[in-house]
Amino acid sequence: MVKDDKRHLLLQYTAAITTSITAIGFVCGYCWPSPALPFLTEKNSEFPVSKRQGSWIASLYPVGLIIGYLINPLFINRIGRKGTLMMYAIPQMASWLLIILAKNHINLYIARIIGGIGYGGGISASTVYVSEIGDIKNRGVFLVLMKFLMNFGFLFTMVLGAFLSYKSMNLVLLMIPFLFITIFFFMPDSSHFWEINQKKEEEVLMKLNPSRKEEMNLNKKDGSKPSNFRFKSCNLKDTVLWRLFAVSNSRRALEILSLMGMTNILSGHSGITTFLQQIFTYEGSFMSAEKATVVLTGSTAIVSLISTQFVEKIGRKVLLIVTGLAGSVSIGLVGIFFFLKEINVDLSLCEWVPLFGLTLFDVTLSCGLQNLFFIYQGELFPSDVKSGAIAFNKISYMSFSFFFLLIFQDFIDIVGIYQSFFIFSVGNLLGTFGIFILTPETKGKTLEEIQQLLKLRKTVLCDYNQ
Repeated sequence: MVKDDKRHLLLQYTAAITTSITAIGFVCGYCWPSPALPFLTEKNSEFPVSKRQGSWIASLYPVGLIIGYLINPLFINRIGRKGTLMMYAIPQMASWLLIILAKNHINLYIARIIGGIGYGGGISASTVYVSEIGDIKNRGVFLVLMKFLMNFGFLFTMVLGAFLSYKSMNLVLLMIPFLFITIFFFMPDSSHFWEINQKKEEEVLMKLNPSRKEEMNLNKKDGSKPSNFRFKSCNLKDTVLWRLFAVSNSRRALEILSLMGMTNILSGHSGITTFLQQIFTYEGSFMSAEKATVVLTGSTAIVSLISTQFVEKIGRKVLLIVTGLAGSVSIGLVGIFFFLKEINVDLSLCEWVPLFGLTLFDVTLSCGLQNLFFIYQGELFPSDVKSGAIAFNKISYMSFSFFFLLIFQDFIDIVGIYQSFFIFSVGNLLGTFGIFILTPETKGKTLEEIQQLLKLRKTVLCDYNQ
């Protein structure tokens, strides 16, 4: 039995890591404009791109992501998690091929939308898959591991941009979906893992409380299993949208995830990530923009790897508040630096502050809010609404992200660089406290216990008791 457990655990980790290749590609697509736009906007570019066209190239990726999120629920419960992930690898490859062959900015617009569709559907399906293959002991670890590999994708893209030509960088990025298809083809679908994990949890709960047997049988009858079968809706109350908005625990979970996405936008992180190299080109910078981005992303990837070791040892809410406060202070420090620079204070000995502040900000956001964003997607929603809830949340987030990226450079020019960083600091702080108030502690809780916490507790907005 012990041998079977070890074999099952090895298969779990192999499947989680393989699935996360899609997450790597997702982030590569998101932060690709940071190293790509400097290539495209220089004078000797094959087709020079203007500042406004660059903003559209950056912001159209979220548009494609939204489309991917919208159509994902149409497939994930029909052809399975594995089939859906394999299907979405096709537009991912098509996108990178079109970028390589592009002859003008219109080609890049189309490529970014297609890539967004592929990675939008892929990341939604992979989040559901990873949350379902894990059990109560390692579910959080798998979701954080996925986030770590996303940070690796961020670092990977910046390294490629710093040391390779534009076309070589894109060729390497094209290999990511090819690698995913090659390996993931041999992985089982998540229903295989669910059956094993459910049996183990039933055995443990039965030993602790034999009366749970009847409750387990009822749960099986009411369709709580996250299988690949379609829900046959007879009326409005049988639809995913009804269960998502009308049921108190699902509604509250959706509010929490929506606030987390809005906090990420208000903190400025998406814009900073997308235009990172341009931010590091300020006068007097002690390091080239390319090297600075590698230092920042490398630090984030290393700390994110370390965070996988303690994510199940520290309370979710403690992690949230500590990293949220540290992130607000660090981004505020960058604002103070640019304020002093604008009033002509001699900062020759402090030119390292923006790199330090933005690195600390990215590290804390990655270990805190963004890790928890992935964990909560897997923990807060019942299985029967999980895929729909993740799609809805990602669509709302990417809608705001599209507008934010489109106006980010104009926002910095109009408001001012130090004022912008002060606004980001306050936005991150307020969002962190809001999430802290709304969210129950989920560490060490079963999915059933988490749903009970969401039902029984109140928020500052309304009464969730039924």
